[in-house]
Amino acid sequence: MKLKIVYIGICILLFVSLAFLLTSVVYTASKKHIPTPSLLGNGEDSISSLHEDSVKPHPFSILLVGDTQVSTYFEQFYLETDMPSDIDFAVILGDFVRKPEHEYHTFFIMEFDEWGIRYPILLVPGNHDIAVTDRYLTKENAFTRDDFEQAYGSRNVSFMHAGCLFVIVDNIYNDDYVSYLKDALSQKPEGTLMTFVFMHVPPPSLSPLVECRGIHMEEDFFSIIDEYDVDHVICGDFHSYLKSEYGDTEFIITGGGGAELDGEDTYSFYHSVILDIDPEKRQVNERILPIAKKLDLIDEIEIFMMIEIYPIFKYHPVIFASIILLNLVLLCICVILIRHKTNEPRTHRRKDS
Repeated sequence: MKLKIVYIGICILLFVSLAFLLTSVVYTASKKHIPTPSLLGNGEDSISSLHEDSVKPHPFSILLVGDTQVSTYFEQFYLETDMPSDIDFAVILGDFVRKPEHEYHTFFIMEFDEWGIRYPILLVPGNHDIAVTDRYLTKENAFTRDDFEQAYGSRNVSFMHAGCLFVIVDNIYNDDYVSYLKDALSQKPEGTLMTFVFMHVPPPSLSPLVECRGIHMEEDFFSIIDEYDVDHVICGDFHSYLKSEYGDTEFIITGGGGAELDGEDTYSFYHSVILDIDPEKRQVNERILPIAKKLDLIDEIEIFMMIEIYPIFKYHPVIFASIILLNLVLLCICVILIRHKTNEPRTHRRKDS
C-alpha cells in the first residue's frame, strides 16, 4: 500500500511537470508578439508628446529610477504608489531587464502592457539590456543594439521640453555616445534654460564611492559637459544613491530600483527619485521615494516559464523533446506500476484462536 502511494505521488509530480513545460511554451508563444505599448521607450510617440510642450517654460516633475531588472519590487511601487499627478515623464536609467535576451524584453513589454502607461517612459540602454560582450552576443536569443532600436526607438535621443534640453545617450562600451552628445549639445536652441543628460554608467572617477565598470573617453565626456554648461547628469548602474559635482554640473546616481544593492552603507536602499524642476528659476528640488521589498511569486513563475523553459523549446528542440519524452515514459511506467499494485492479490493472515 505504501509503495502504491509513492507511485501515485511520483505520477502526480510527473504530470504537473509535463503540464508546466507545455504551458510554458504555449503561454510564452502567446506573448511573443505583443507590440511595445505607446509611450514606452524613445519612439516618436514619446518624444513628440514631450515636444508638444517644448516652448513654454513651466514647473514640472520627472520620475527617475535605475536598475529595476524586472523586479517585483518596482512593480509594486509602480502600481501601488500614489504618484504626484504632475509628472511629465519618467526615465528608467538602464538595466530594466536582468539579461540582454529577447525573452526578458518580452516579459518587460508584457508587464507594462498589463500595467498601463501613465506618462512617457523613456529608456536608457544598460549593460543588462543590450548584448555587447561575447558572453551574450554568441547566444541565439541575444538582444542587440539593433533590437533595442526596433523595440524601443533610438538609443541616443534629444528633445526639448518646457524650455529645457534633455539628452539620452548609450554609453555602454562604445565611443559613439561622445560624438552624439557633443552634436546634441552644440545644437542647443537659443534660450534653453537648463540642460539634462541621462546615461547608464557614471564616470568612476567622479567619486571614490562609485564602483562601476567605467566609461569610454571619460576625459572627453567631462570636457563636453563643461564646455556646454550641462546642469545635471543622471546615471544608474551603481545600485545605490549618490550625489556629486563636477564643476558646475551636478551628478545624480540612482540605481536602487530593484536589483541587488551595492554595499551596506546608508547610500544603499531601494528607491526612486522625483525631480521637481522650475526652469525659469533654474531650481531643481529632489524627492526620494522608497521602494518596498515586496516579492510577487506569480511574476517569478512567469519569468521562469518565459526565460528558462521557453528558450529550451525554441533554441534546443531536441533537448526539449527528450525531456517531454522522458516525462511521458516515466509517467507510463508509474501508471503501469500503480495498476499492478491495484490488481495484486491480497494475502490475509489467519489469527490464531
